[in-house]
Amino acid sequence: MQTLSNRDDSTFFLIWLMIFIDQSLELTSKEQITSGRPAKLTDLEVLTILIYDSLVEKHATLRGVYNFIKREYSDCFKMPTYQNFVAACHRVVPLMRKLIKLSLVKEAKVIFCDSSPLSVCHPIRANIYRTLDKRSVGFTKNCLGYFFGFKLHVSINRDGHLVAIHISKASHHDRRHALKLINRAVEVLVGDSHYGGKPLVKELDSKGIRVVSNANKSLTEADRQLLRKRSKVESIIGTLKRNFGLETSHCRSKIGYLCHFWRIIMGYSFRRVVPSSVI
Repeated sequence: MQTLSNRDDSTFFLIWLMIFIDQSLELTSKEQITSGRPAKLTDLEVLTILIYDSLVEKHATLRGVYNFIKREYSDCFKMPTYQNFVAACHRVVPLMRKLIKLSLVKEAKVIFCDSSPLSVCHPIRANIYRTLDKRSVGFTKNCLGYFFGFKLHVSINRDGHLVAIHISKASHHDRRHALKLINRAVEVLVGDSHYGGKPLVKELDSKGIRVVSNANKSLTEADRQLLRKRSKVESIIGTLKRNFGLETSHCRSKIGYLCHFWRIIMGYSFRRVVPSSVI
């Protein structure tokens, strides 16, 4: 049970978060439902709930988010039924992606890239898996064995902040989505041997981007120092999977997976823009 002081701080943070989201997205009435019965929760309220939970509670499922908000903040939000709450969360998926893009780092000159599998079920159950079609998920293998699901591609800057993030079919090779992890400011891409293939190096070189990879045998001392810092991106992926619960098998639809992935990533990326004094 929250004390009065903690509750006041939490309410202040909710208000600050709602104002920040509203100013960032500049939501208009056209972005709300305009036909039928008015929704109990507006898009702004749904986004505030999802980001607040990802920052503070980190529930693994929408059921956990719903029960927490209904129990602790029923005076702040007029909660609908659970089914309508899930529908509202699915409704704001495009706005989640828009918020994530706004919170990403735009000026990074050096980025560190890596990928990691996101399992949707145990590989032994892949033949009976029916939630997503085989065009969306697939098999991949790393040092830990086989995985069935998606693959998460991440790039960060020197400070560990997200520069770009992408989710693909697990069977896709890292170099296939490398171009989606860069922006116009990038000058150096640091990655493992998967990013050191000649076709990718040549393509990035034509864009003015130098690739630093352990696949290259002629590395300078500065390049070796950059490679030693690459472990930071592995730590961030581990944080997303273990502490934030990015890897899940609870979702029951494609839009459910998208909602889960983007709300977790949205909460993590917002840590950069939310002042520590507000939380």
